[in-house]
Amino acid sequence: MDRPVRVALAEVDDGRLLERLRALPLQPEAEAHGDLYGSIGALTTQPPDVLLLGAHPDDADLPGALRLLRSLLPGMAIVLVAAAAHELELGPVCARAQAQQLLLPCTDGELAAALDRALTGSDRPTEGTFVDLARGVADAVNSPLLAVTGHLQLLLLQLDPQQQAGLRPALEAALAGAVRIQQVVDQVHLAARAADGPRRRERVELRDLLQRAAEGLPLAVEPEDDAFAVRGDPEVLQPAVAGFARFARELQDLGCRVQLSLSRCRAGALLRLRVESSNLPALPHWRLPHTFEPYYLNRLLRGSGNGLALFLAQAAVHGHGGQATARRQPDGSLAFDLALPTV
Repeated sequence: MDRPVRVALAEVDDGRLLERLRALPLQPEAEAHGDLYGSIGALTTQPPDVLLLGAHPDDADLPGALRLLRSLLPGMAIVLVAAAAHELELGPVCARAQAQQLLLPCTDGELAAALDRALTGSDRPTEGTFVDLARGVADAVNSPLLAVTGHLQLLLLQLDPQQQAGLRPALEAALAGAVRIQQVVDQVHLAARAADGPRRRERVELRDLLQRAAEGLPLAVEPEDDAFAVRGDPEVLQPAVAGFARFARELQDLGCRVQLSLSRCRAGALLRLRVESSNLPALPHWRLPHTFEPYYLNRLLRGSGNGLALFLAQAAVHGHGGQATARRQPDGSLAFDLALPTV
């Protein structure tokens, strides 16, 4: 089992944040401190992986404190915790200090997302930015696409089978293309819905979802006779797990060695995809902070049909209060982890 992530909090007023961190599926070891300067000794003696630091744009000492932390603990990730009203004001401070931002109030998914971004050192926009962009593009495309599809269907119905039979193959091909575009739009809408959290909560057995989706792929379940039930939205979790498995199958078809596993983690279930390759040039150049961006996969694997798979998986996991991470293992392989709280 991977060691727990160590998280420290300093000058954070939200009294429940510590409790909520400890309740995440991977159960980070979280410890609260009071005054930052009074805690420097403890932080340097046992450096955490991530520091959540309460921040306010009117604090004149904040830039100096961040410079001090960077000089003393260069390997520690920093997340500035602030009220949502201060997002724009603290943006430049975060950029200069290479820090993440956590805006309060936040959902468990947003808390997990901030922690995941900090651990990978991501400089990409927040997940919400991608969701908003995806939703906007999908909404803009949807109406004209429906109109085009309707006209194509009408033309097919009005074709004279005697005099215009030659037009049918072209119209059918155009309609099939429109249907494929609609499927992509539907995927984008599903990812946006997933990020908003489950609309309904039912008992969903992850083992069943994964076994159906991963047919033909190497799969290990540990313990074999255990249940991995999640209380969530099956209309989101099923396509998210299916997309994750399709991503694994595509890598396997390209010659990678893949291994899917489902196991217990500290406070939930851990779905892991481990990938290693000796003949896929793109794999060593995988940039971990960009893993869950929409269509990042297409930069590495031209023509991939799974460009939204990891984006949807992350949105679904965060929406259900879980964690989605990617890391490079000591042997050079990649591990993609989806951790969800179980019931």
